[in-house]
Amino acid sequence: HTDTHTAAVVDRLGAVLAQVTVSTDPDGLSQLLAFAIEHTASHGRRLWAVEGTRAHGQGLCRLLTAADEPVCEAPKPAAAARRRGGKSDQLDAVAAAHAVLALPAQRIAAPRSDGPREALRLLLVCRRHHTDARTAAINLAKSLILTGDDTLRETLRALSTTAQVAHLATLDT
Repeated sequence: HTDTHTAAVVDRLGAVLAQVTVSTDPDGLSQLLAFAIEHTASHGRRLWAVEGTRAHGQGLCRLLTAADEPVCEAPKPAAAARRRGGKSDQLDAVAAAHAVLALPAQRIAAPRSDGPREALRLLLVCRRHHTDARTAAINLAKSLILTGDDTLRETLRALSTTAQVAHLATLDT
């Protein structure tokens, strides 16, 4: 999914009309849009069901949105359902289209790849990373204290984590 996008054109009843795999570069994305226009012109409306709108599908979503194409976020398939029918990009593309066709109109989700929601997601990702890195550093320091010199361990034993770190920072190497 990093290097290619696979698309399936299905009619409103779910019949597969055409499929294609293109590269994720600008030429491939242009080919994908032209392919969809070519294969849906006589069938009426078009709706793109894109998986991974905040990951590998983000560039595709941006291109489609810029081209005024209607885009929705394909529901993530259950792992068991994916294995049962086999696994391939072509099958996944058809399954994404079928999943959206099965949804009531009010449950079709707009992509969440840009705007304030994405900005908030980025802040939360950075906060989580900071918290995880802090926890890892504290755990490392605690394990080094545990195996350290008896005198050092005794000095740090009754101190809070913040005080332990402050004390360790004052030590010479």
